[in-house]
Amino acid sequence: MLEATGGCERALLHALTIHKVGYARVNPRQAREFARATGRLAKTDAVDARMLADMGAKFALKADDPIDPQRARLADLVARREALIGYITKEKQRLGTTVDLFIKDDIATTLTFLKTRLAALTKEIAAHIKSAAQLAKLDAALQSAPGIGPVVAATLVAGLPEIGTTNRRALASLAGLAPHACDSGIRRGSRHIWGGRA
Repeated sequence: MLEATGGCERALLHALTIHKVGYARVNPRQAREFARATGRLAKTDAVDARMLADMGAKFALKADDPIDPQRARLADLVARREALIGYITKEKQRLGTTVDLFIKDDIATTLTFLKTRLAALTKEIAAHIKSAAQLAKLDAALQSAPGIGPVVAATLVAGLPEIGTTNRRALASLAGLAPHACDSGIRRGSRHIWGGRA
């Protein structure tokens, strides 16, 4: 058992997959809530390791499906594309607030470079999807829906490997789009959308 740590666990998952070692990855928020519920307020690596082992035993967690290398590469490409968009946005903001002509020129040069890299990355994402039959099938199905283009489809295929194998309600919850009840006794509270993957 291990916690999802915003990508820091990826090298470990890759090694476990290569060596065919099963693992269960849990949401860090749920792991922390389990720790609190069992009276463990301290947070150290040793405490977390014991808590994760107890959590796995208590809930009899099943091993995750092995990582699909084609989908993992797509996730890396999509994450890189999102990072480049973030850099472009920041540079555009700087350009709007800078008065020094040298700096404006430097930012414009940087923006040209970043936009070139973004175009190349977008092209690589499309080529990668086309080269993998399963990804291409999912991509085509998603893009058949009104309003879903290549960027959204690639993001969904990369971030929701459960697409095509899980029911729509579970997918909505994973995407953070499912309304969750907040009822107590005879009071029926309003439903709120929360949780899901970032």
